Amino acid sequence: MSYGPPWSGSVGECTGRTSFTSRSNSRRRRTSTQGPVTVRMNHAMPLWWKRLRKASSAKWRFPAPYTSEPMGFWFLYIIGKKGETKKRLETETRTSISIPKPGVEGEIVITGQQRGAVISARTRIDVLLDSFRKKQPFTHFLSFALNQPVIQEKFLQFKEEVLEKCSQDHGVSSSLFQNPAKLHLTLGTLVLLNEQEIQRACDLLQQCKEDFVDQITGGKPLSVEVTGVEYMNDDPAMMDVLYAKVRMKDGSDKLQMIADQLVERFVASGLMLREWDRVKLHATVMNTLFRKDPSGAEERSNTVTGKSSFKERESFNGRNILKLFENFSFGEAQLDAVLLSQRYSSDASGYYGTAGRLLLH
Repeated sequence: MSYGPPWSGSVGECTGRTSFTSRSNSRRRRTSTQGPVTVRMNHAMPLWWKRLRKASSAKWRFPAPYTSEPMGFWFLYIIGKKGETKKRLETETRTSISIPKPGVEGEIVITGQQRGAVISARTRIDVLLDSFRKKQPFTHFLSFALNQPVIQEKFLQFKEEVLEKCSQDHGVSSSLFQNPAKLHLTLGTLVLLNEQEIQRACDLLQQCKEDFVDQITGGKPLSVEVTGVEYMNDDPAMMDVLYAKVRMKDGSDKLQMIADQLVERFVASGLMLREWDRVKLHATVMNTLFRKDPSGAEERSNTVTGKSSFKERESFNGRNILKLFENFSFGEAQLDAVLLSQRYSSDASGYYGTAGRLLLH
């Protein structure tokens, strides 16, 4: 979740209660707003900011993230070892910061005599939280399932032929191949750290359906064809990822439009980090990460660059695979839902567990 100041040039959201206290002519006046407050950074100055700007002292409340989680990750970032981070923030910004106890639902409350001090403390906490989120492995991802029987059958044929014709090439082995039950098209990855964030993601999916998805699809599934293979990195003799290309049967850009707009909304919400300017529509069929992680889950960085945090990653020579299977057809599919898929999970079909879905029909 992103909360930055109104001049930061991005979109943030503040939900909860925001209250401000000011003194004027020896009289104490208190103004409070209840309910969600949305801060849009590139728009006109919001009412809460005008009130805070006029105040000589201020108290700012906002929901503490991950309050249902046990003491651990985010406390290390906000409180720090023996409370050192929190103390430093309070000293340097001249504010008082109250944080709920571990496992207790509540709000972070920042109190200060100067409005600028409160804003500074809030901004610095936001930076800490953003840093925390970026360092976490992704927990969920938006996907289209491509594990329909015809696709799985053609994929297994592809695997068999590759191993038959290219197994002598460096690094090529059966451990590189995707689990056919988990074949999918990845739109973007998310770090969802509690049930509240999962619910926010589910709600946002439904909002996207109403706002633009239904208009693009006309309430019908998307007919796609999965044909041809490409690779991620620059040298085909040192491949880490080989993927199948996915495109609309009618030649339209409906799938690309939905993917790009979904990612744009999720990035704006703070639940997703931007990894590309435009979603690269692909379905991974071979990946050197699968040697160590046969579950079929990819690291965030892998889906874009083919790079991984694993220190040891044995590439494979894919030149012959490209030459022989450049136009291989994996079949056609009907995409009827965008899924909020959970990493390292499986449902009854063998696909990833689903935390939420956006139906296209």
